[in-house]
Amino acid sequence: MAPRPAPRPDPSAAVEPLPVEHLRWTCDPATLGFASTEDLPDIDRIIGQDRAVQAIRFAIGVRHHGYNLFALGPGGVGKHHVLRRFLEQEARQCPVPGDWCYVHPMGEDTAPRALGLPAGEGPRLRDDVAKLVASLKVALPAAFEGDDYLSRRQRLRAQAEKDEEAALAEVKVEARAHDLVVLRAEDGVVLAPLKDGEVIPNEQFETLPTAEREHIEAELAVMSDRVYEAVRRLPSLKKKAAEAQAELDREVGQAVVGPAFAELRAAWAHDEVRDWLHRFEQDVMANLPRFLPAAEDEVELPEALEQAVAEEGGWVDLRRYKVNVLVSHQGRQGAPVVREDDPTLGNLLGRVEHVAAFGALTTDFTRIRPGALHKANGGFLLLEARRLLEEPLAWEHLKQALRHSELRIPSPSLAGGVVTAITLEPQPIPLQVKVVLVGERLLYYLLNEGDPELSRLFKVTADFEEDMPRTAESQAMAARLLATLAREESLRPLDASAVARTLEESVRLAGDQGRLSTHVESLVDLLREADHAAGLAGRSRIEAQDVASALKARRYREGRLEERTRRQVLEGLVRLPTEGQAVGEVNGLAVLELGRTIFGQATRLGARVRLGDGDIVDIEHEVELGGPIHSKGVHILKGFLGGRFGSESPLSFSATVAFEQSYGEVEGDSASLAETCALLSALAELPLRQDLAVTGSVDQQGRVQAVGGVNEKVEGWYDLCAARGLSGTQGVIVPRATVPALQLRPDLVQAAREGRFAVYAVEDVDQAVALLTGVPAGRRTARGGWTRGSVNARVAARLARMTELARSDRGEG
Repeated sequence: MAPRPAPRPDPSAAVEPLPVEHLRWTCDPATLGFASTEDLPDIDRIIGQDRAVQAIRFAIGVRHHGYNLFALGPGGVGKHHVLRRFLEQEARQCPVPGDWCYVHPMGEDTAPRALGLPAGEGPRLRDDVAKLVASLKVALPAAFEGDDYLSRRQRLRAQAEKDEEAALAEVKVEARAHDLVVLRAEDGVVLAPLKDGEVIPNEQFETLPTAEREHIEAELAVMSDRVYEAVRRLPSLKKKAAEAQAELDREVGQAVVGPAFAELRAAWAHDEVRDWLHRFEQDVMANLPRFLPAAEDEVELPEALEQAVAEEGGWVDLRRYKVNVLVSHQGRQGAPVVREDDPTLGNLLGRVEHVAAFGALTTDFTRIRPGALHKANGGFLLLEARRLLEEPLAWEHLKQALRHSELRIPSPSLAGGVVTAITLEPQPIPLQVKVVLVGERLLYYLLNEGDPELSRLFKVTADFEEDMPRTAESQAMAARLLATLAREESLRPLDASAVARTLEESVRLAGDQGRLSTHVESLVDLLREADHAAGLAGRSRIEAQDVASALKARRYREGRLEERTRRQVLEGLVRLPTEGQAVGEVNGLAVLELGRTIFGQATRLGARVRLGDGDIVDIEHEVELGGPIHSKGVHILKGFLGGRFGSESPLSFSATVAFEQSYGEVEGDSASLAETCALLSALAELPLRQDLAVTGSVDQQGRVQAVGGVNEKVEGWYDLCAARGLSGTQGVIVPRATVPALQLRPDLVQAAREGRFAVYAVEDVDQAVALLTGVPAGRRTARGGWTRGSVNARVAARLARMTELARSDRGEG
């Protein structure tokens, strides 16, 4: 036989309502030490985030590969503000990164060339090149239209014609002797017959006598061979003339281009720039006609089509002689801090824009656009992790850029664009950037589980706290924070009472009387709404009543669903008694959260027992409305009952437990205390008080454990009871462990102070069932039984009778 526990006193009868001081922490404005926030200086440090601040400083200070930062925590705690502050502070101490430009490669290579320049030099190069091109567009046409050039060109042409005439002179004389003449035509040289010194027209030639015509044709045949031999020398003469003309053009062009480029190269000591300018000069000399007006005057084209037409038809195109300043840090002090709120692939890594031309898409290096990584290169980049992961391929390409420390602009096809006939692959740019991802904890943990590269590329995490310990120092710093927020938002100053009331609300947000919330966004919203209330009241300062009015107005705005569910109870559509007694029935409490709407709601739990084999049927689970945690709570309930009452003989009952009139999904174990009490009531055949509601989970030893949402649950039951009229006996049973989390509304606390409502804190099932039945739960006696007349004794007796009945039914006598 198992050893019996030693007898102990029955503590169930000693539970009293909690003192009102435990229901709410209140801040005395007199203890704050100021009359209004006008007396307080701005906050000069980050409060409540020491761990995160240390991580941020560490990530910023370590310059090694992979030490990027992932800032995790709930939204609204000021992650962006804190990060921005530290990053900008560090950025001011960092050197200014250089500029980056893309230029035409000026050679066989089609990849746009990347030029890295000192900060501010990119625009200077662009302007210098633009001035050079503008000057060449004037100087070159002037040089080629000058009298000197035109006269020299005319002499070359005359000499060329003279050389050609000389080459044909002998054959012309011989042709004359045969009554033929050599004539120059557009497509070469032709022979024509003569008569009386005049060329015979074709019509007249056909009317000549046959003998004469045949004689002329024979002469033409003989001389054609002689003319052909002479004409064969003409191409070499033309080539010589063309070379002489080209040499003249080069000489004249070089006289203009050479000094212009020499002056520009002298202004630039950068080796890469000087090399490109050399290639630039060679390209200009090879394409002098681009600068001459004859080509420009032919057809006027839209600028967007110039290059496409130039490549296909030879029209002038000067876009190749531009400098595309991708990123410039001219005038910047320190390194850049960039926040990209729309991290598409193009916005992150840059893109190449295209334009339509004759039904196709075309582009050039001047249409390369920077991404956030280009702008943040040499500094810091902040990204929202969730938005980044929502963009196709953005996360993968960011990792690739960080892994290889270089920036490659992705192809339009990767970015979801159209593959075009003209594509560019710009040279990659070296990347040195500190990336900071911001996201919620769950997102970080899921990403870390699914992508091992996260921990290699983001080695540092800054975990932001939702709350901080409430001490005299933290209260003073929180007051300064409120003063700073009011000034930043251009709100009215807060008097001491308003600060005290806001600190009380901060405690409620933290969910612990010993802590203050660090959820800055919620505090700012409250201050804005309180400022509005103060304005309606005509006050120059925000007072405690304005904060209270703002909270009340917010509850009303967001309370439609809560009011509707309560009205259904008041109208009898949902059966939920707030007085009387019932066997196997108890009022449980739950929290509903839909968006910003959070409220507590009572629900009736019922239990029925019958002869059986010890099984407890969870109806919610059977109909697939119960979640796994709720089902776990029911199994723990089985363990509790089995351990307490079935250690020496099997339990011969079966039971069903259900949320009555509940038609939605149920999750969580906060109803397990209520279910246990309902089941004990059904077994002991003792009625439970219906003016009390219950929340709490239990373990297999019968100890009551903490649950969440205790303030909303208590207030939800209080509001229902108040709507029906407080009887003075109504109240709520909560776990003792949740008492530090209580921060109940002032009206509820006042009702408790007046004895019209009570909150009971229990440590185990026995205390809860004693409160609900008015009967002591009982304790183990020295003989292993239970105190006579107690709840446990009645349960044990009922189970014994059911066991006997079960044995009788089986014929075991």
